[in-house]
Amino acid sequence: AASTAGAGMDIEGGFTLGPGTTFTTAAFTHSIGGNFSDNGTFTADGSTIIFDGSLAQTIGGTTATTFDNIISDNATGVKLISNALTTVSGTLTINSGKKLIVAPGKELTSSGTITNNSDTSGFVLQSDTTGTASLLHNTDNVSASVQRYISGPVQAWHFLSSPVSDESVGGSWLPS
Repeated sequence: AASTAGAGMDIEGGFTLGPGTTFTTAAFTHSIGGNFSDNGTFTADGSTIIFDGSLAQTIGGTTATTFDNIISDNATGVKLISNALTTVSGTLTINSGKKLIVAPGKELTSSGTITNNSDTSGFVLQSDTTGTASLLHNTDNVSASVQRYISGPVQAWHFLSSPVSDESVGGSWLPS
C-alpha cells in the first residue's frame, strides 16, 4: 500500500510503517506525539517532522530512514533506537529544554545543519556494553554529551582520548 500526505498531519499517537508499506510526506510539517517506526518505505519530500510527545518517544524500525528536517520538542526525550541508519538531510533542531538521544550502537547521520538549543543535556550519544552511538555530521560546535563505556577489570589502565577540543574527561578513576 502507498500513501502521500495531502496536508500536514498532527498525529497524537504513534506512526508505524509496516513491511511493503510506502508513505510520502510531501512538503508539509507533521507532528508525531508517539513513537515512529519505519519497517517499510518512508519518503521525505521537503517535510519537517516534529516529535512533540509529552512522554518518552522513540525513532525505530528495521529500514534505513531519511528525514528532511527533524525538530525534537520533547522534554522527556526522543530516542533513536532504529536498527538501520537514520539520516537527516536538512536541519536537525533540538528545541530549548528538549532532548534527543542516540541509543548505544545506533547510527545518526546529519548531512545538513544541527542546531542544539538545549546545550549538552539536550543531545546525548549513549554507550554501554552493546556499543557506542555514532554521529556523522558537518556542523561546527555542536554541544552534546558523549558517553563512552569502558570495560575491563577495576584496576586496569585505560587510555582515553577525545576527538574534540577544550573538553575534560570526568568521573572517578580510582580503584574501588
